[in-house]
Amino acid sequence: MLQYTCDFCGKIKGPRETWLLGLAAESVSPSSAHRTVTMAIAWDEDRAVDPLAVHFCSVKCKENYIKSLFDREPGKGEVIEEETVELLPAARRQVKRQAPRKNAQSRTRKRKRAA
Repeated sequence: MLQYTCDFCGKIKGPRETWLLGLAAESVSPSSAHRTVTMAIAWDEDRAVDPLAVHFCSVKCKENYIKSLFDREPGKGEVIEEETVELLPAARRQVKRQAPRKNAQSRTRKRKRAA
């Protein structure tokens, strides 16, 4: 019998509890690091045993987990790529920015729209 634990708080999943399931991946190269978390629409036992699967007992734990991965200030000169994907048709947005420089004037972000 498999036992699932919340990847943020460590709570053990009960047999009839509804939990959130996602897949988390990270790739690191000498020039960049890329992290993604993709949430599943519903719990799926086949996906839940995937080595990249992440399990959450609540939305709050999912948000805290993602915050711990992504809420950090970039290093000097580090380039960050942000992508927002809406589930409804309309938009895919990519934004590239550099870490803010000390004693530099505020610059506006350049936004590119994907085709």
